[in-house]
Parts: sequence; structure tokens; C-alpha cells
Amino acid sequence: MYKKLQIILSISIALFIISCSQEPNHTVKEIDGVKYYFNKQEPSQVLNINPVKLFEIDGANASMVDSVKGFGSITKILTDYNKNIYILDRDKAVIKKYNNKGEFDKLIGQKGKNIEHFTAPREIALMYDTLVVFDENPKRYTRYLTNGTYISSQILMATNPPQYLTSDGKTNLAAFQFVKYRNKSDSVRYMNNDICLLSDRFKVSKVIKVIKYSSEDPNFFIPDLFTTYFQKDGNFYVANNESDKYSIEVINSRSNLQYVIEKEYEKLPYNSYEVGQINQFIDRIGGSAVDTTKTYYKKAVNMVYVDKYDRVWALPSAIRTIENESTHYVDIFKEGIFLDRIILDVVGKDESFQLLGDRLYVINQAEKKIKVYEY
Repeated sequence: MYKKLQIILSISIALFIISCSQEPNHTVKEIDGVKYYFNKQEPSQVLNINPVKLFEIDGANASMVDSVKGFGSITKILTDYNKNIYILDRDKAVIKKYNNKGEFDKLIGQKGKNIEHFTAPREIALMYDTLVVFDENPKRYTRYLTNGTYISSQILMATNPPQYLTSDGKTNLAAFQFVKYRNKSDSVRYMNNDICLLSDRFKVSKVIKVIKYSSEDPNFFIPDLFTTYFQKDGNFYVANNESDKYSIEVINSRSNLQYVIEKEYEKLPYNSYEVGQINQFIDRIGGSAVDTTKTYYKKAVNMVYVDKYDRVWALPSAIRTIENESTHYVDIFKEGIFLDRIILDVVGKDESFQLLGDRLYVINQAEKKIKVYEY
């Protein structure tokens, strides 16, 4: 018995020494009251996330009972607290509601010219039990209850159209506000694409993060203006694309910086094909093409989500080859600390995904299908 105790004690001491000798994969610094978590490439643990498929919504099925015969497009997806699913279909100018089992419930709104109708809806957000939809033509916000009851419409007058309209599901309605202008003090032309809170009248009530560049700067690269963010529980998780660093800022709804997640990152250049795609995008928005003889670098973080365990999911940039062109990498952090990098095998080529509530939604635009998983 004594020998067994000695063996157990020796093993425990050895494990303790090993754990103490290992360097942590992160450091934490506090600057002006804000914590900065700097993470190394090495994960702090092994994560195994194996999503289980629950059901699939087949929007290509023309025999669907929704009376408009399938999807024209999957413009945007929302879910409520009961896991009901709302799909904005811009092409057919309607919202399609499904229950938490993927069964069709009802159509909300319809294509038409009256104030309660849609023509080209492109943005949608959920505020408690109210759906807020922005229609591009005319520039108008329309409100519907989630049970399909029309509430009101409001023409957008003096404010720029919202880009990437989002909500925390409660009171914080937010969007990018893109504007070009000439500064009166220095006569320089600028572009802003600020993340802003919107009031009940859909005007800017608070700027969460200023994103500003001089369009006259010879080094100006238009993708620098665009970033991504995720709202949850009153916080904004913003990919800071203003530098080549891997950085995610957590900002509250009063625009106060809460903490910053950083991670080791080696700059990755765009290849010629990717630069060509950028120029196609710039051409669509009426901008000037980038110089294809220059080297441009990818931003470290392409998308940010927060999952049901309050872990931050960051989609990092990667060097793409034939072997990994459809691989979806995800870096996962908890309380600022890098846990692990995973591969989402359930997301295929030409597919994207969203984390909504406690489920994972995989979207295939070409096939007009949405696969829903637990994770």
C-alpha cells in the first residue's frame, strides 16, 4: 500500500513540474485600464467540435407549401429566442418563417407598391418580437411583428442607407454608415465606414467605432474600409482591420473599449486571382481599380461570431491552394485566450455558415439550401 502511495505521489509531482515548466500560450497586459490578450500560435487545449445535423431547408423545391415556390435567394437569416427561422428573400421580396424543426410557418410581407410591401429588401434585424427590414427601392424601413402583423413604414430621408444591419435581439440596432466627404479643415477627401447604433428613427445615435481613411492617400486600399462585427449581450466584437495585426476589439454599446484579443500572425499576400476578385468588387461599387503590380496583404480576421458558450469564433485568413481552397478554419477564444484552431468539415465548397443562438446554419446559395446543426 505504501509503495502504491509513493508511485501516485511521484506521478503527481512529475505532472506538476511539467505543467509549471510549460510556458503559457498567452500574455495579458493592461493599458489605460483595458486588458490586451496576446496569444501565441500554440493552442491551449484540444477542441473537438462535431456538429450534428438536425434538418435541412430545401429552397430549390418548387413544391414547397410556402405559395411562392421556393427561394429566389437567401439574402439573410435570423432566428428568435424560440429558434424560429426567418429568411429574407430579396429576389421574391418576402420573409419566410420556419419553426425550430425547419417546417414552414408563414410568409411575412409580399412584393408590391403599397407601404406595407417590399420591392428589393436587403437588410433585416430582429428587435424582441419585431422584424425591421430595410428596402432599397424606395429607401424605406418597414416593421412587422414576428407573427406577420404589419406595424409601420418609414422613408429614409437624411441618413445614409445601412450596410450590414444587425441587432442584439433586444434594443441595440446597428449598421455600418458609409459616407464620402471633403474635410473642411484640410480639404482632403475621406471615406468613413463607421459602426453606428441607430435610434428608433433610424438615425445615428452613437458611433461605436470610427473607420476612416483618406481616399487621396497613395497607399489607400479600399478593402481596409471594410470589416466585420458581431453583437451579443450589449457588446460588439469587432475585427480591427486598420492594421495587419490579428486583433479583435470588444466594445460596449457606450463605445467603451472593454478588452482586446490579439494573436501572432504572419502577413499573407493576396494572389493574382484574389486581387482580380477585389477589382471586380470595386468595379461594382463604382471605385477605382487597385494597382495589380503592387503587393497587397490580407486582413487577419474575416468574420467574427460568439457562440452559445460565449466563445469567440474568428475566421482567419490563410494561404489558399487547390488542397485547401474550400477549407473553413476557425480560431476559438475563451475570455481572451486562444483555445484551438478547428476545421468545420460540415461547411463545403462555395458554402458559408452562421452561428445563430445555439445552432450552426450552413448556407448553400447555389443550391438554395440551409442545413441546420447542433454543435
